[in-house]
Amino acid sequence: MNFSGMFFLYKTDRHGLGLLVKLRKWLRVTTAFTCNKFSRTGREILLFNYGLTIERYF
Repeated sequence: MNFSGMFFLYKTDRHGLGLLVKLRKWLRVTTAFTCNKFSRTGREILLFNYGLTIERYF
């Protein structure tokens, strides 16, 4: 498989991390991971998001 895509690693906020992979000029896959800790309750929340973007202009 010839992989010619680009990828970007970025910081979403002070507790998050994201990854964007551009497979084609019109196709992207994105993921994001976030960890939040509430000081009042001491609870932690882990969020994992993903998505697919298809861009076609008519």
